Amino acid sequence: SQLARNETENLSFLPIDNKTSSGIVALRLMIERVTRNDEAVNDSVSMRWILLLDEILSKRNEDRNFLTLTDVKELGARVGVNQAEEIEAALRLYHERGMLIHLTSTEILKNIVTIVPQWLVASLSKVIRDDDVHSLDIQNYRAVGLEEDVERTFNEALASRDFLEYVWPKSQVDFFIELMRQTLLLSLWNCSKEKYYLVPSLLKNIYQGPRITGACIVFDFSNGFLPKGLFQRLLCLCIEYTSMRNSAAAKQMSKPEVYQNFCSMPFDRDHMMYLEEDSTLQLITVIVQDETQAARTLEIVLSMIRKINCDVMGSGLKWKTLLEDVETGNLVNLVSARESRLSPWFDTIAQEKKNMETIMGTDLEVFLNML
Repeated sequence: SQLARNETENLSFLPIDNKTSSGIVALRLMIERVTRNDEAVNDSVSMRWILLLDEILSKRNEDRNFLTLTDVKELGARVGVNQAEEIEAALRLYHERGMLIHLTSTEILKNIVTIVPQWLVASLSKVIRDDDVHSLDIQNYRAVGLEEDVERTFNEALASRDFLEYVWPKSQVDFFIELMRQTLLLSLWNCSKEKYYLVPSLLKNIYQGPRITGACIVFDFSNGFLPKGLFQRLLCLCIEYTSMRNSAAAKQMSKPEVYQNFCSMPFDRDHMMYLEEDSTLQLITVIVQDETQAARTLEIVLSMIRKINCDVMGSGLKWKTLLEDVETGNLVNLVSARESRLSPWFDTIAQEKKNMETIMGTDLEVFLNML
């Protein structure tokens, strides 16, 4: 387990009082104990790798927040680490140990080695922001002709490229867009003439429309917890999937309706799918009106939730998958439904459980193309 429990107080955390500094000593002792017991601490590391790390982190003193992969290769040449494979292995080790951040799922991400993690947080907070915490000076945006862009971003959760190029240095925009896409904080919005990016965490409106009817898939997290942001990440994956599958017909298709807790979208062209979150009951419900698409929808959405669990949530989520028996209206657990070939979820060719572990953690496009 990665969780070090507070056995003294029988808690899963160590309480800290910022005013009195109470608890700091206990936290320090806990960190020392866990570190000393970590087998990785005793791993042998080449002195050249240690020199490479020193060279990389020394750039913090030059007010550098990140280095390019080319920069790192030049530093490696100084200390005798010349092979690309060896440099990547060293970066992978230091990333795993939390000494720097190097994401490798796409070439854009792979080219940036972050040496000041707070830089990422500060940069992303220029887009993902809380109105109660972060003030917004609309005058600055008005002065550069971006008033409509900023209002659309923070009122409709749709960010334009012009807006992103204003809040981030132009040379870093592609990196941050790719970072947010791969971490499911943003998705392409291929539903209008202009190019936008949907940022679901900025959605404010709550769906209060009529109740949608259809065959239901219920993901029940009540035995554990439904983390804030899980629904928004699922929404990102669904929008990306819809945009990719239906790009040629996107302009003729129904436009997705997105809310903080609800979404309706065309899934595989004519097939409409509905997502709904109930944070009180800890449920995410998928509603399918075309029963001929029920089996396919189940396969896709279940794979998406598994990916989010593996790639974002550290495989720590626990949930039950329940399928509606359309004849009785009762909910049946996934295992029983599969064994009884419950209609309409298993009406098509027998569905074999895919080995999704082989593509978890991979590039977003690879995952979506495998669905």
